[in-house]
Amino acid sequence: MASSASGRGGRGRLLLPVAVAVAALVGSAQASACCYPRVFSFGDSLADTGNHRFFYSNDTDPVLRLPYGETYFHRATGRFSDGRIILDFIAAAVGLPFVRPYLSGRRAEEFERGANFAVGGATALAPGFFRDRGFDVGDVVHLDMEMNWFRDMLDLLCPGGDLAGCSDMMNRSLFLVGEIGGNDYNLPLLSRAPFENVITFVPFVVAKVASTITELIGLGAKTLVVPGNLPIGCIPSYLFAFQSDENEDYEPETGCIRWLNEFARYHNKLLIEELEKLRKLHPGVTISYADYYGAAMEVFVSPEQYGIEYPLMACCGAGEPYGASPNVRCGLGAYKLCPNPEKYGSWDGLHPSEAVYRAIAMGLLRGSYTEPPIATTANSCIQLSEPSIPDHTCSRPLPELSGSSAMASSAAARGGRGLLLPPVAVAVAVLLLVLDGAAGCFPRIFSFGDSLADTGNYAFAYPNNSGEASLWPPYGETFFHHPTGRCSNGRLIVDFIGFNIGDGRVHLDLEMKWFRDLLDLLCPDGRSGCSDIMNQSLFLVGEIGGNDYNLPLLSRVPIEKIRSFTPSVVAKISSTITELIELGGKTLVVPGNLPIGCVPKYLLIFKSDNKEDYEPETGCLRWMNEFSEYHNKLLLEELEKLRKLHPGVTIIYADYYGAAMEIFLSPERFGIEEPLVACCGGEGSYGVSLAATCGYGDYKVCDNPDKYGSWDGFHPSEAAYKGIAMGLLRGTYTQPSIASTTSSCPRLTELGSSVEYKLDTVKRGRPLSNTEKKRKKEKAPIVCSSWLTAEMNRTTWRTTTSTGASAGSMISRSSTTKHCIACRGHRLRVQHRDVRLIYTDYYGTTMEFVNKPHKFGINDPLVACGGGPAATTGTTPTNATTERLGYGAIRCVHMMEKVYEVISRGVLNGAFADPLLLNYGQGEILRESYYEHLILAPST
Repeated sequence: MASSASGRGGRGRLLLPVAVAVAALVGSAQASACCYPRVFSFGDSLADTGNHRFFYSNDTDPVLRLPYGETYFHRATGRFSDGRIILDFIAAAVGLPFVRPYLSGRRAEEFERGANFAVGGATALAPGFFRDRGFDVGDVVHLDMEMNWFRDMLDLLCPGGDLAGCSDMMNRSLFLVGEIGGNDYNLPLLSRAPFENVITFVPFVVAKVASTITELIGLGAKTLVVPGNLPIGCIPSYLFAFQSDENEDYEPETGCIRWLNEFARYHNKLLIEELEKLRKLHPGVTISYADYYGAAMEVFVSPEQYGIEYPLMACCGAGEPYGASPNVRCGLGAYKLCPNPEKYGSWDGLHPSEAVYRAIAMGLLRGSYTEPPIATTANSCIQLSEPSIPDHTCSRPLPELSGSSAMASSAAARGGRGLLLPPVAVAVAVLLLVLDGAAGCFPRIFSFGDSLADTGNYAFAYPNNSGEASLWPPYGETFFHHPTGRCSNGRLIVDFIGFNIGDGRVHLDLEMKWFRDLLDLLCPDGRSGCSDIMNQSLFLVGEIGGNDYNLPLLSRVPIEKIRSFTPSVVAKISSTITELIELGGKTLVVPGNLPIGCVPKYLLIFKSDNKEDYEPETGCLRWMNEFSEYHNKLLLEELEKLRKLHPGVTIIYADYYGAAMEIFLSPERFGIEEPLVACCGGEGSYGVSLAATCGYGDYKVCDNPDKYGSWDGFHPSEAAYKGIAMGLLRGTYTQPSIASTTSSCPRLTELGSSVEYKLDTVKRGRPLSNTEKKRKKEKAPIVCSSWLTAEMNRTTWRTTTSTGASAGSMISRSSTTKHCIACRGHRLRVQHRDVRLIYTDYYGTTMEFVNKPHKFGINDPLVACGGGPAATTGTTPTNATTERLGYGAIRCVHMMEKVYEVISRGVLNGAFADPLLLNYGQGEILRESYYEHLILAPST
């Protein structure tokens, strides 16, 4: 634990790797706010991020030169490591930049994120303590000196001595007191002082740590983390200095020196007892004990789990057996340097390698080695990651998933029907973003499932089905402002949680085939090269199986027969999980089924007059929810079997049923007013009908999807997706809890909708129209007007912002798919209030001259002017000088100027333009058609 550095006058100074910051940050929807705006750290070389080089400016210590810092920074930074230290990893996890060394700054603005007072070689006790006992440690930095620096900084941040003005800063900051005290033992131990004397120092060291904590609390600190001592019996320099021929002196499971580790545990025991006394004295303050000893012993007991081959050897220093020697030091003389520091437990014989620093930091943040767990503290905001360090910022909202592979796809029913997809498959992406946006604890996410997890595969799997409703507005209106292929008004669960279909239908085996194809693409040299990808990735297997029940249910297959499918469905999920594990998967999330008895479409189809068929507390269909619970019960039992077969794999059950039932039992908690009603659909008490589907026919769209539990009668609204995702990430509805898993990194971000559904737009600079006032008063959904219902076939939309009218093209009367232009125009107007969207009825104006051609001076409205013989459709009259104004079309797709004039008049005089829309602004909706003809001759 000591750090080597030359002292003044050529004396050796031993720098103990001690102080490490444990900072926790919960993500919020606001990118600018941290739960801990600042971190203040005290200690010695384990936390020193550069103070040593400023305090000992003339020092020639090798820590100021390469190879120190070679792994990450590629230069020496004053850290006692080949790369980053624990403080750096935790700062990245909490969304803060590198903690600035106090001695490197002089202005208040330089400490806006906190400051680090730790100095390599620092002791807890002042040098006078040691001199009184016959030891000369030199003029080293000690804890009282670091506290003096802290008070000086407070004077800088709170000028005029008004410390009361710093109360808010103190309340909200995280204080890291240590690890400190290691050098108080290290210096006399390596000087071969009697152990019986050194052990008497421990109560004094602990008392100094306690008095420092008390002073910080007196200044207003509310959250403090206090680390214990590391297992110093595992440090190469100690192993070399205290070599023994007695086997009893070594721990058989690690090879560490037993009595030195017992000494470290004694220090930690007294420290824990003192912290408990302080908690009782200050019940309003959170004091967390960070068990460095336990976290580090994980590495020494099972080094292979961390990729370490030589846990008791130094990478940089001397040769065998421990890579450490008093005569050879890293960076001085004929030292040796290993090719890969990540394979070694120690960097220079006294300080851990970056790999071990990282492992300790992860152990602390996971909560196993903090007491109380950091995740339970009032202001904790942990995101577990092994990150690149960001330059700045605290937290960012979760972006749309990119760099993750979503293999789920929604499947449409046959025969031109709308989607018959219950809320079944959603990928739970436990994605904790590193704040530079580049890397997370899971570099890749692979998701399998169906429409609840489909972020757009449907459009590519079924390219010829352009009439699918989810590819058109109003799908996607809330967040993306355009359809994305998601079966929702906005985002899905996978979008909220980080950082994201067999006869011709996509199924799980096909998705697995796609995955194997993807592996071949990622690892062209063979699957063995994909081991790191598989080990570090998160796999989301489902939710899948809902459509296996949904399709037969809607075909009125008896529930008893469908129930017999369940063991086969669960077995298929199990075999998929097994295959992924065999390919190297280490972390898998497997969701259960949702409460399908609460799905509006089912509530309509299986409506009953028998009250016993319904759950009184929710109004959901009892027998259908019992079926979901049966599926989930079998799935849970199967997952437990898999856990026993694969003890080294983390298999998490995601309880979609329980998380969703929170919404149906207490919808008001989620801002939902109609939990069992669809926002987009037809008439009726559940917002759905057999005659109208969202996006088809005379469907209705609610004013605010956030108030509804369902979007289209089959799929949850974005608000419900968000509620489920938050329930999973909080750990209440995952088994085991996501927060307790090896590589989990939940970051709870309550993202709101990006669209405000407020019809009262006076604040936006435009008064309400009479129609809008009426709609607002009645709170009535927008209904598609029959006269504006257009028949379209193979059509796509795009929006532009150029001045002009929104033009609906004329269409083939043979088209079978109906889309409501009026409803779409209204939804777009809600989203783009500064744009004028005017619907112009080209269909109506054209039919005016088709039905009454002579009124407009047209003789043959259905005959083309130019082409072939006049007797046939789409031809030119035999006399090339014939007056063109007597004909309705030219070359079958181009209308005559006279006809254009007729249409323009109808639009401009308001007869064939929506009068409400004429008041709105600028913009147009263009439709790209692929029709062969617009006006047909009678013979066609």
